[in-house]
Amino acid sequence: MLFCDLVGFTARSDRADPEDVRAVLRPYHAMLRTVLERFGGTVEKFIGDAVMAVFGAPVGREDDAERAARAGLAILQAVRDLGVRAGLDALAVRIGIATGEVLVSLGARPVAGEGMVFGDVVNTAARLQTAARWAASWSTRPPGG
Repeated sequence: MLFCDLVGFTARSDRADPEDVRAVLRPYHAMLRTVLERFGGTVEKFIGDAVMAVFGAPVGREDDAERAARAGLAILQAVRDLGVRAGLDALAVRIGIATGEVLVSLGARPVAGEGMVFGDVVNTAARLQTAARWAASWSTRPPGG
């Protein structure tokens, strides 16, 4: 499971025009979907400026945990790039990733708001995202890589 949330976006959007909020969220959501799918992830849902994605469902791979971590690193860079293009230099995200067993509902329709995965891993990833600190010095390369 991977959770990703824009840092400080809720407070900023409370003071913004809804059209301006949408103008930031549309390219952000599109970018997230592109990056997550490139690494084999599936977007379960967007919740405002947050995304919940699953790796290993509906197709499982031996390296799903690594794929999630690489997607997270790629998202950090892509968000920085998006912020520069949009003139929002302070655009940043927090990401939480957790692995473990989940119940997968293959017949779920996420576009209809139906949950696809269930289990404690979902809550753990969300909590990790909330506790994560944004680090401006992170790169898309793994440590030592």
